[in-house]
Amino acid sequence: LQETLLNIETNDSLVMFKHLEEDPVFAPFLRDIQDRLLDLAGERMSDDVTRARGTILVASPWRITSYHIDADVNFLFQIAGDKDFRVFDPADRTVLSHQELENYFLGNLNGAVFKSGKEAEAKKYDLRPGCAVHIPLITGHWAQNQAAPSVALSVNFDIASMAPLKRVYRVNGRLRKLGLKPKPPGVSQWRDKLKSNAIELLQLHRHLKKSEKS
Repeated sequence: LQETLLNIETNDSLVMFKHLEEDPVFAPFLRDIQDRLLDLAGERMSDDVTRARGTILVASPWRITSYHIDADVNFLFQIAGDKDFRVFDPADRTVLSHQELENYFLGNLNGAVFKSGKEAEAKKYDLRPGCAVHIPLITGHWAQNQAAPSVALSVNFDIASMAPLKRVYRVNGRLRKLGLKPKPPGVSQWRDKLKSNAIELLQLHRHLKKSEKS
């Protein structure tokens, strides 16, 4: 690790210091940032948060963070170096399809597929030290560092309202593998609830069986 950091300018590397919320030095500082973010976001989000995390990212010049999505709310703060950042419209299903989301929630972290023809529609951010960007839930994004090593702080929030949507996509993905054409989330409330409850019951059943064995 020490050698990687010392040679970060030339070794095309990414170093991630995860779980700052558990570190005695960084945790109080991180909590202060998280509290300020939630104050700005308002009660609707602060009441929805189940867990908050923090990660410091140190990366080489010109290194690319490839296109992907995340199942949490992310605020990225640029501390050192410059970064070009692109964020796509999370509601545009020509950019991110329901089937891609199904694949992602079934465990394929590369389920979201970059579409070069949509690049011009992305929001562009030139991140400099002191700047930050908000990446909403399951939103396609990618980034490239510029000529100096990059240091950034990623503050992430898991939210409770994400869980039912995740369960619906998982059920839909399994139904699609069986050759069916499931309705996407939001089309039918009763279908969504049925699918979400089905996954919950399956998870409970597995937990009980595991408890019996132990």
